Amino acid sequence: MRRLIVALCSVALLIAVAVPAASATLPRRVTIISDMTFVDGGHSYGTFAATGGAVRHHVICPRGEVRDIHLKQVEGGWDVVKAFVCANGSKTFIVRMLVQVNADGTERFTWAVKGGTGLYRGLYGSGRGTSTAWSDGHLTNTYTGTLVGG
Repeated sequence: MRRLIVALCSVALLIAVAVPAASATLPRRVTIISDMTFVDGGHSYGTFAATGGAVRHHVICPRGEVRDIHLKQVEGGWDVVKAFVCANGSKTFIVRMLVQVNADGTERFTWAVKGGTGLYRGLYGSGRGTSTAWSDGHLTNTYTGTLVGG
């Protein structure tokens, strides 16, 4: 009986250690809304707010600042790299967007995480999004997809 109890406790301990590690590698849904100040021909900047399982499970921070760090016009749209910096400044993740500008002026894009700092060094994920331009020089990017913590 004593051996059975020791064996069961050992199994329980292994499960307790393995479950948090496994949950960190599960894809988590995310929606990121970034309100950008559009700089024609330059690097836009703004803020972001994230929601979904990726935020609830601490895969990424819920808010911060975002800025373009690379901008290149390509056939039919833009190749854009953005830095997302958490509100406390402690972590950054990098996202590459391939933006397609449609004939009616609307924009759609695909996005993928391309790295980060600190705990975000191993962050990865991707998804799709849309951009909505406002007449006052602002732009809202809406990203949807999944992220996996590093």
